Amino acid sequence: MRKSAAWRGSPTATSKREFTALLNRIGLSKERDIFYDLGCGYGKVCIWAAPKVKFAIGYENHHDRFKVAVREVEKSGFKNIAIRNRDFFLASYKRATLIYSMVDVGLHVMARINRQSRRGTKVVQYRRPNYPLEAKWITGNYFLMKTPFERTKNADDFAKILLGRKGVTIEDLFKHLGRDEGKYLKKEIHEADKLWKELFLKRS
Repeated sequence: MRKSAAWRGSPTATSKREFTALLNRIGLSKERDIFYDLGCGYGKVCIWAAPKVKFAIGYENHHDRFKVAVREVEKSGFKNIAIRNRDFFLASYKRATLIYSMVDVGLHVMARINRQSRRGTKVVQYRRPNYPLEAKWITGNYFLMKTPFERTKNADDFAKILLGRKGVTIEDLFKHLGRDEGKYLKKEIHEADKLWKELFLKRS
């Protein structure tokens, strides 16, 4: 796994080549797919996705980045893109069929996606999914989840997903991670049972 960007991240963090490889692995439908980019920066990912999907929606709450993204979309000529100057924590996910994020959205947003989106909605997360979500490695540093989300069996199984090897344990993963990220993952593991019950098992 490559070292991740800061929470805000670079507005051009994704390269077109790696994003194209990612879409080729996933497969998209021009007739059906509604693509969401959470924290879309300058809107490039939405522009690259536009020829392959029915509609692309980018969320960017940083106003200056939002303005650049709007200009870039206008220059692209694509009419099936909307850039919204809104926090994705408050977004509606009812239309989404593919959700993409370079940033750690957290379990509260993932629970919102789980409640609102249709069954089988794909979520692509860069770097690693939030513990204890079950995920599948796709390519590079990208992992795929589908709604309704499932819970990984235990921390060791989570480590196997991220490291891509059998026989590894969560301690091996901690050695692989940086100090701050390892500390954050330990907190996720500690709180997992409580949050899973509150966010994913309770019926509203």
